[in-house]
Amino acid sequence: MLHFTAYEWIDNYWIPELFQIRNWENVTYSAVRDNFLSDRETYGASQGITDRSEADADPARRLVVHEALLGGLMFVFNNDDPLLFNPIANSVLLAMQEIGRRGQLSNPADVRTHLALARRPIKIVSQILSEFARKDVRLVGGKTHDLGIALNGLVESTTGDAN
Repeated sequence: MLHFTAYEWIDNYWIPELFQIRNWENVTYSAVRDNFLSDRETYGASQGITDRSEADADPARRLVVHEALLGGLMFVFNNDDPLLFNPIANSVLLAMQEIGRRGQLSNPADVRTHLALARRPIKIVSQILSEFARKDVRLVGGKTHDLGIALNGLVESTTGDAN
């Protein structure tokens, strides 16, 4: 599975879209498909729905995503094992959102803050699973990467991946 992000110019706004490209049958990762599927993820995620549709590319739905982001929505996606990753990562991210809601988040506009928000839950889950799961069944682990690309093309990484 691969997540690919791009910006689209809709009604004078750059709006991010995340595409999920996969050949897995389902989130158990136990069977591979004969072909690849690709879905847009941001509209469904912004509405809390799991069904994806070609209509998610409609400009009206893209503007819903834009408004959700302006309202402070943070999207969380992962490639690993969502049944193990999401409960732990979501608790960390909910705490960070609350710190932000209270106005107590240090450097909220700094790209390094956002890179840390992306990286830290992965590191926490990886550490927990390395302590409790057999090595031959771990799907979360290994080197953690972060990479931020601003609209102006500037690239930043705290894990050495900007080059």
